[in-house]
Amino acid sequence: PWLSAGDECTWYGLKCDDEGMVVGIDLGAPSGEDNGLHGIIPTEIGQMSSLRSLDLSNNGIGGTIPNSLVANTNLKELDLS
Repeated sequence: PWLSAGDECTWYGLKCDDEGMVVGIDLGAPSGEDNGLHGIIPTEIGQMSSLRSLDLSNNGIGGTIPNSLVANTNLKELDLS
């Protein structure tokens, strides 16, 4: 329930630190499968300053990697394969 009220740290694919900041997004799908994600990566995702890992692998993601994501110095793992 992405747009529901409540703690986003309980949402599927999100990992939070002890302070409740989102540090990981894992929406990658196993090889040969698809989570149904299609489109481009929104620039706002790069503004998540606590984000350390982002996995969107095996989905229908296209376009370019947003500059805001490239500039996020905390991001250590990125899988868009």
